[in-house]
Amino acid sequence: MRRQRYVYNRAAANLRRRTSSSIALVINDLSNPFFAEFASGVDEALGGRGYVTLLGSTGESPERQQAVLSTLMEHTPAGLILS
Repeated sequence: MRRQRYVYNRAAANLRRRTSSSIALVINDLSNPFFAEFASGVDEALGGRGYVTLLGSTGESPERQQAVLSTLMEHTPAGLILS
């Protein structure tokens, strides 16, 4: 039997369960050590609870913030953290 390269489709599973295992995190400036450490801590805490962090950095631009939020929300996360 040939080995299949199966890849779990989390989006399909989320549709079936009507839940998501991801949390969106939007930060102002990833190059800022404070926000980088904050993002790392959030990711570690969420990972310990079975969540995956979807990260977006806005560069302190309102236009970029809107674009990042729109894109992240397309993934229907279970929650959203704005910093």
